[in-house]
Amino acid sequence: MTGATPALNPDDCILSSLTGPGGANYNDGTNIAANPAFVLSYLNNLRIATIVDEGGNNINVLFTPLNSDAGDYHIRAISPAVNQGSATGAPATDYDNEARPSGAGFDIGADEMYAGTVPPSPMNGIGVFRAAGEWYLDMNQNGTWDAGDRTFVFGTTGDRPVTGDWIGDGTSRAGVLHGNTWYLDTNNNGVFDPGVDATYQFGNAGDSPVIGDWTGTGTDKIGVFRSGTWYFDVNGNGVWDNGIDTSTSFGIATDIPVTGDWTGSGATKIGVVRGNTWFLDMNGNGTWDTGVDATYSFGISGDKPVSGDWNGSGTTKVGVVRGSTWLLDLNGNGTWDQGTDGIVPEFGISSDVPVTGNW
Repeated sequence: MTGATPALNPDDCILSSLTGPGGANYNDGTNIAANPAFVLSYLNNLRIATIVDEGGNNINVLFTPLNSDAGDYHIRAISPAVNQGSATGAPATDYDNEARPSGAGFDIGADEMYAGTVPPSPMNGIGVFRAAGEWYLDMNQNGTWDAGDRTFVFGTTGDRPVTGDWIGDGTSRAGVLHGNTWYLDTNNNGVFDPGVDATYQFGNAGDSPVIGDWTGTGTDKIGVFRSGTWYFDVNGNGVWDNGIDTSTSFGIATDIPVTGDWTGSGATKIGVVRGNTWFLDMNGNGTWDTGVDATYSFGISGDKPVSGDWNGSGTTKVGVVRGSTWLLDLNGNGTWDQGTDGIVPEFGISSDVPVTGNW
């Protein structure tokens, strides 16, 4: 265009932000800022190759290509697109030639969500971290150490293990906190590669590490829990930025911090375990709200708390490890239901630190 700056004008869309480039306002009453909850988001890698010219600063930017197996843009039942589209001009069928609408209203986007036909969310697998930095991951999710499972050494004695989707491709990777220095295995090869993997300094020695997708962008970020106060690296740069990163008080100094997407909204929320009582921040405001937030009694004092999406429903549920036995709240009601909830009789040894993730 000549004499004007090109601008997008989205309607009835789910966007990562309602503020566009240059401050454009997309908040017209039809758009939503949220995680669309795709079955699997597409991802291609950015490759930057520097070619030195006479100025010494010539840069070529290349992206790896997408392919048909790189993702799945069908929406899950928890997607904010469900029943939120407009009937005006909507086609009678979706991309898969399924009739629209299927529920109370049209879904936003090319896919109409049909319960029972959408693949479930990836189920979190279990694993353990052992002294001297040894990791053992149950890759096939059968609760037994067998052929096809994965072991590697990442970290050293005294490190605190963490797992997260560091690059937003749907796969959890290893990491450790050593003092206040973080080492994250971004390329997922089980080895720390200087210059390739990420290293940050965030928090103080003695802090408890916490991980989550604090903003619902699809990428996990780091944080720490210190005597009842949480500190979140909201922008994901591995540095505490006053005025950008956030903190909140939730719990007391002796609590054990836990994180998860308790409601399936796409953003990670916080919680604490005190003895065998769980306090979960269901509305994600960082404050305990009686009658709104959840409190459960699950496990016994001395158990090691774990959290994960054990059945692929899209919501995080609680669990504990007692010795080397895993007790998982499969139905998500916060109570142990014999014959319904899951037991992994033996994975790891009693001195291991349990880890979970979508391996």
